[in-house]
Amino acid sequence: MGKERLLASDFDGTLNFGGIGEEKRRLLQEWKSNGNFFAVISGRGIPDLIRLMNENIIRPDFLVGDNGATIADGSGTILMETGCRGDLVTELAEYLFSLGCDWATVRASSFEYHFKPEGFYCADWEIPVGSLPSVPYFTQMSTSLPTPEETVRVIGCIKKRFARELNPLKNGCCIDIVSNQMNKAEGIRRLIKRIGVEESRVVAVGDDLNDADMIKAFPSYAMDNGVEEIRKIAGRTVPGIDELIRDLLKNR
Repeated sequence: MGKERLLASDFDGTLNFGGIGEEKRRLLQEWKSNGNFFAVISGRGIPDLIRLMNENIIRPDFLVGDNGATIADGSGTILMETGCRGDLVTELAEYLFSLGCDWATVRASSFEYHFKPEGFYCADWEIPVGSLPSVPYFTQMSTSLPTPEETVRVIGCIKKRFARELNPLKNGCCIDIVSNQMNKAEGIRRLIKRIGVEESRVVAVGDDLNDADMIKAFPSYAMDNGVEEIRKIAGRTVPGIDELIRDLLKNR
């Protein structure tokens, strides 16, 4: 028998809400043992997700990082990446600083650079932005603002200036900037096309605005602790992953 369904779960505020204890791990393993796929989908990068999976002793089938732009198997081997033009990095970082951001991070599977207004820094040294090594592409640039209102303002500016190429996604006071064709829903679509799961057999769950696209696209749930807009879009809420998996296994 082939794999039946895919459970795609956000990590922060969703899978890790209330911690990840033995019962949650047991239920995730039961879900997989019943012939289903489990994927963690997040705005985090794949190396960070691997670290978190190891720390919490979770073994997903797939990791979907950078809000869908990077797809890896459970061991972290990259299967697909969707990038933005590398020559946008300096322009975008400098534009973010002009809008009031005081840091930015840009990455792909092969690098991660951290920026401050005076330059970019790797490990313990700082280098002027103009000296950034040439990169062919990046999968995501991230930043944050002090308040939700400022975050919304900056997102509007990014959309206006880079509408043809970039998609800024709100996640609390953070902004994750990916290709304009990319979001969590598109990441899931690309994954299920590869593994042969129908869209109707996907169950997605999340809690914040960067989950909106996948919540709209697939049979979905929002966390009880999620933002109001996500709860409204989903129409169904759950207190935690434990309860969701129990319900899904009961109602096959």
